[in-house]
Amino acid sequence: MIIADGNFNTPSLVPSDNSVNFNCCVEDIRPKNKFSFVYLRTKEKTYKAVYRENMCKSHISTLKIGDYINAEGVIKKQLRADDGYEINLTDFKVLTSARALPDFSTPDLSFEGLQKHRAFTIRNEKIRGIFRFQNLIQNAFIKFFENNGFENVNVPTLVLKSEMPSFSVDYFEKTPELPFSPMTYMSTATAAFEKTYTITHSFSSKRHTSSRHLNEFISMSFQAGYIENVYDIINILVSYIKFLIEFIEKDRTNILKVIDFKKPLISDIPVFTFNEALEILNKSYQSDLDPTDIKKICTYAKDSYSSDFVFVTDFPSKKRQFYAIDNKDNNTAQSFDLYFKGLKIATGSNNITDFDIQTNKMEKLNINTQDYEMYLQALKYGIMPYGGAMIGLERFTMQLLGLSNIREASLFMRDLHTFNP
Repeated sequence: MIIADGNFNTPSLVPSDNSVNFNCCVEDIRPKNKFSFVYLRTKEKTYKAVYRENMCKSHISTLKIGDYINAEGVIKKQLRADDGYEINLTDFKVLTSARALPDFSTPDLSFEGLQKHRAFTIRNEKIRGIFRFQNLIQNAFIKFFENNGFENVNVPTLVLKSEMPSFSVDYFEKTPELPFSPMTYMSTATAAFEKTYTITHSFSSKRHTSSRHLNEFISMSFQAGYIENVYDIINILVSYIKFLIEFIEKDRTNILKVIDFKKPLISDIPVFTFNEALEILNKSYQSDLDPTDIKKICTYAKDSYSSDFVFVTDFPSKKRQFYAIDNKDNNTAQSFDLYFKGLKIATGSNNITDFDIQTNKMEKLNINTQDYEMYLQALKYGIMPYGGAMIGLERFTMQLLGLSNIREASLFMRDLHTFNP
């Protein structure tokens, strides 16, 4: 019989005197005249070890690229090494052995090609760095909202109707859809918990092929009760971004050594109304801002306010969330977009709380109220003044790291042409 005592210890690369014992993967083996360099990949980074036959108990002939091993070694100072030291292997034990490596004799470096061999390409130190950095963004999101009294809520992956064009699925005798936004379900939760947040999958069936769109992405969303206006939501979002930048700066680990992160300008973020944005662009009336407009607004914000971020509020109502409060002119809504270095990364709104106002607006927009029964129940039974926002994780990652394509920021991407792996 074995007693489960809860102890869990995994060997890691922590020196004991000048000796180390750690688990790793053999990333490369490079034979020299009298020794071999063995590159050992761990969760944190890849280390260069030295194998000498007279120093190591196990023979290198039993080792191959792709093997996962437990390695033992001695640390020696080596000024020519990147870290100022090298690891001399004294022994190793093969834990699991790779059967094969992908054939890159005719490399396909397209995003589709990288995804095809994702099980292997994700092991690249720089690619791993992107997603470890992305994890920092999510960790900061969770910590910021937990620190400020927000409750984590889990929302359904299947909904009766998505607020944006999405995919329908077979579900017994029904055909629900995959959601674009978790906001309507979060409204129900916010009525009970006052402040909520979630990280979830979002979907869009629009047939985009651009460098900034995915058909499945990760959204980080929050809603706050007892707000006075849409600027309360904007200020929460700004506070999170400033918290995130400090969080990244404090976490200057090996992640930031392999990826290109430059601290964005964020001291004062300008907020323009939609009409003010059109004046800046020297444009007459239009219903939305196109990608070129967004880039120009961001350039203006950076030149005039030294900010890489800019908010635009009060968009034409017909182009905004159906649950956003309309302004007194009834033509614009209390909603906003956040742009960062030429790309929209977040959207939010001050939300309707009156049941009759919401159902009347939905009817005017030809939205079937039965598809949003639970959301409308929350309003019918009463809800405090509230609003919220949603951040696109991949877009935010892309812009923070200066990536050229959103697919670089998607671990297992789903777009118009890719459903692999």
